[in-house]
Amino acid sequence: MADIVQLKEDGVAKYLKTHADAIDGIDGKLVKASGNETILGTKNFQDGIQIDGSQVGLVNDACWCEDFAVNNLAAGKVNPDIQRFYTSNAEAFSASGKVITIKKSGVYLMTLGVNYTGLNDWLSFGISRLDGTSLVNRNLLGSSTSGSNSLTYVRSFDGNDELRIEFNSGTAGTTMQKINLAIVKLA
Repeated sequence: MADIVQLKEDGVAKYLKTHADAIDGIDGKLVKASGNETILGTKNFQDGIQIDGSQVGLVNDACWCEDFAVNNLAAGKVNPDIQRFYTSNAEAFSASGKVITIKKSGVYLMTLGVNYTGLNDWLSFGISRLDGTSLVNRNLLGSSTSGSNSLTYVRSFDGNDELRIEFNSGTAGTTMQKINLAIVKLA
C-alpha cells in the first residue's frame, strides 16, 4: 500500500483534494457537515433524527376514536359522543364524552372518516375546538345520498388542546353510520 503524502503549502500542512476518494470501501463522496446537497439511497438512523433537540419522525403516540351511528342528525351543529376511545399513550391523549384532549404539544396528523346515508341536502363534517372554532371540515354538498368520505389534516397543537368531532347540516335526517378518527403525533 502506498503511503499518503502530506503536502505543505506556505508552511501549512495540506492533504491532496483526492484524499477522501483514496479511502478503501468508500463509494461516491462523503456527506458534508454543512451546506446543501442531494444524498441518494436509503439511510436508516438507528438512534432517531433530531432538529434543535426535538425528535423528528413518527412518534409512538396515537389515539383512535369511533362512534357506531348518529341517527337522524338534526339541522345545525351536532357533536357526537365518542363511543370507543383507544390510545397508545394516555399521557398524550384522553377522551371524555364528546371531547378529545391532546395533552402534549407537537405536530399531529388527523384522519376523520365517515359513512353516511339519507343525505338530502348539504352536510359538513370535521374537527373543531371545544370553543366551537372549526379547524378543518369537508362539505358533502352535491354528494350521493349515501357513501363514505374522509379528510386528513396536519396541525401543530399546544398541550391540553380540546377537540371534538363536528357535523353541520342544512336539514335533519342524515345518519352517520360509522365515524372513525385517528390522531397520530408526528413530532
